[in-house]
Amino acid sequence: MRTFTLICLAAALFLLFGCKGMRQQTDAQRPLIADGQPAISVQLDLTGRRIISPQTGVDMIPGVDIYADGLCTIRRFDGTEAQRRISQCQIAALVRFFETERVLGLTDAAIEQAISSDIRHQLEQSNSVSMVGSTHQIRTQLVIRQPTLLTQVSRYGLSDEIKSHPSAWELVAVERCVGKIYETLCE
Repeated sequence: MRTFTLICLAAALFLLFGCKGMRQQTDAQRPLIADGQPAISVQLDLTGRRIISPQTGVDMIPGVDIYADGLCTIRRFDGTEAQRRISQCQIAALVRFFETERVLGLTDAAIEQAISSDIRHQLEQSNSVSMVGSTHQIRTQLVIRQPTLLTQVSRYGLSDEIKSHPSAWELVAVERCVGKIYETLCE
């Protein structure tokens, strides 16, 4: 709680006084990369469905891009797009949530290993494996870019994977992080 208060105080001072009087942060102290690319990105690509932006007339993939300065671009399933800004405190809270969920540094290979472990466990318990699935699922991609760590996870049919592999906490963590991003943006 103390760290959160200090981060919010620093953000408030920055907003009030700008950079004057505040020492420069090193890259290692910044929670996200600020290089013009999204620092946090979610894509929810629905297979078998083409979504065209009514604003630009171009194909789009629904999702969210959050930049290190707080600018957010939101692409919705109905083709509409919006921009919003969140505070540095909200960005810091997201990064802390990602840490709590142990999603930073998570890879598709680690998730596949957890799924294999769950399948082995199911086979040991009942000699059968329960799989849930359907066609035309959503491919969920989560990217978190930090100065020394790139987290990039892509799952096809995440909600069905969670139902099929309940002991793979990594799947639930990815879903919770995506949900937290949308909750932070009030979407």
